[in-house]
Amino acid sequence: MESSRAVASDPPHPATDERVERETNSHADNRATRARCLLTRSIDPPVPSPSTSAACSLSDATVQHKCRSPCSRSPWVHGPIHVTRERLRGTGCRLVATVSAVRQPGPLLASGRDSDIFECGPGLVLRRSRRGRSMATEARTMDYARAHGYPVPAVEEISDDGTELVIERLVGPSMVAAISRRPWTIRHQATVLADLHRRLHEIPGPDWLRPAPFGEGDRLLHLDLHPLNVMLTANGPVVIDWPNATRGDGSTDVALTWVLMACGGIPFGRVKAAVLGRGRAILVDSFLRDFDLDTVRCHLADVVDWKVKDTNMTDVERQAMWHLARTHGSA
Repeated sequence: MESSRAVASDPPHPATDERVERETNSHADNRATRARCLLTRSIDPPVPSPSTSAACSLSDATVQHKCRSPCSRSPWVHGPIHVTRERLRGTGCRLVATVSAVRQPGPLLASGRDSDIFECGPGLVLRRSRRGRSMATEARTMDYARAHGYPVPAVEEISDDGTELVIERLVGPSMVAAISRRPWTIRHQATVLADLHRRLHEIPGPDWLRPAPFGEGDRLLHLDLHPLNVMLTANGPVVIDWPNATRGDGSTDVALTWVLMACGGIPFGRVKAAVLGRGRAILVDSFLRDFDLDTVRCHLADVVDWKVKDTNMTDVERQAMWHLARTHGSA
């Protein structure tokens, strides 16, 4: 203990001070340089030269790290770098506001077929892919839809590898949960869902989004827009889970929702599942009433042929989908 106190009380060596100061200044300069690099990106940045040693711009909302550069991941940053993005008023540009350290997730709130949702501070949740799937394009699509006035959660941050996404936390039940609690509202909820489809298909699909695997068109599609992916908040319905988003024919999106509502499993206990199961026909019929049924039926076979290849589907769900295509698809 005495030797420890003696060492602590010894005056610092001048050479050591100079070395620490140089390293501190170097780290500060690197951070400042990296921040300047990240604060120069607009919506349509110029294509970097192949000879560039590091990519300091954002591509699909992710930070690219290459070679040795002040913009590369620094040794004092542990884990993924997250980038907060905001639209600056009056500039027409989307810039990086800050680069923050990794957010420490809170308790697990929910789990889907592909990802887990964690609490992540006031008004935010962290969505983490369990399979290492990048959500960069999904985040960009959500941002695009939101810019067109469509109800989606606001995107706050995304990790540099795209596997973690920080988004607005939504308060309210899913549409499925609302129907299970108040089954007499099932027709109303079907109308709300149909309206969400119509509003979405009024938005043009961006060129950077891949085309749908069936049909032809230029509309923005969700390809998973069913009651489990609609949250009913105090401000209205909000659509979540956009990994399947494409551009194409809106009627194919409607056809897929028909397939999922008629054939998909219900993630509740037996009693609620039985109640919802009896309401399937009412939900589907009320939803389809607002669309040209003959046009939608034309896409059933193609939609089912694509969806049964989804590894998230069970054998029971696949059998039900094939049966639906045989009995309701157009000849």
